[in-house]
Amino acid sequence: MSFRLANKTIASSLNRNVPRVISTVRPPKSQIFAQQQPKNLRFLSTEEKRGIFGRLQDSFTDRQKASQQKMFAQQVEKMSNAKAWTLADFADDLEKTTSDWRSKIPGMSNLQQVKMAKQAASIAKAMIQEMGADATAKDIAEKVSRAEKLKVALASESTVEEVNVMIQQLQSVDIMHRIIRKRKIEGKSLPTNESSMKNLMQVDGLQAMTKTQKKAMRDSQMKKGMRGVGRARR
Repeated sequence: MSFRLANKTIASSLNRNVPRVISTVRPPKSQIFAQQQPKNLRFLSTEEKRGIFGRLQDSFTDRQKASQQKMFAQQVEKMSNAKAWTLADFADDLEKTTSDWRSKIPGMSNLQQVKMAKQAASIAKAMIQEMGADATAKDIAEKVSRAEKLKVALASESTVEEVNVMIQQLQSVDIMHRIIRKRKIEGKSLPTNESSMKNLMQVDGLQAMTKTQKKAMRDSQMKKGMRGVGRARR
C-alpha cells in the first residue's frame, strides 16, 4: 500500500516539475468540423434521402400526368367542335408543345420528342406561308408539289424528307380529328386518354381515312416492303 502511494507521490512531483509542452500540430479539418457541430445534429441516411427525393419525384410525376390529362381533354373538346382541322390548328398545337415549361428546363429541352416538335412547328409555319393557314391535310396531300416542299424545307432549314414526315404527322392528326368529330355527331363517348385514343385509331382509323390518305398508306407500305426485299437480297 505504501509502495503504491510512494509511486503516486513521485509521479505527481515529476509532473509538477516538468514543463508543459504546447502542441503546434493542427488537428484534421474533419475533427474541427465535428467539434463545431451541435451534438444533436444528424445527417440524413441514404435511405432517407431516397425517400425524400422519391416523394418529390412522385409529386412531380403526378402533377405532370394531371397537366397532360387536362391538355388531352382540351384537345379532344376542341377537335370534337371543329368542322375541319387546319394547318393553323396543327401549328398551334405544336407551338403549345414547344412552349411547354418542361421544354425550358436544361436537359429536358434536348429530348428527342421536343426537338421533333420544334422542327415540325418550324416546318408548319413555313407551310402556312406557302399554302395558307386554312389549308387542310387533304389540300396539302393533293396540291403540294415537290417544288413547294423544297421551298418549305429551305424556309424552315430542314430537308424535303423532314417536310414529308411533318405532312404524315398532319395526316395522322387529321384522322384523329375525323374519328372524334364523327363520334361527337353520333353521340358516342369520346376518348378520355391517349390509350383509348390509340384504340379508336386502330378500330375506326381506316374508315375515317380519305381516299388520298388510304392511297398514301398503301404507297408507304409498298415502299417499306420494297426496302425490306432490298435488304434481304444484300
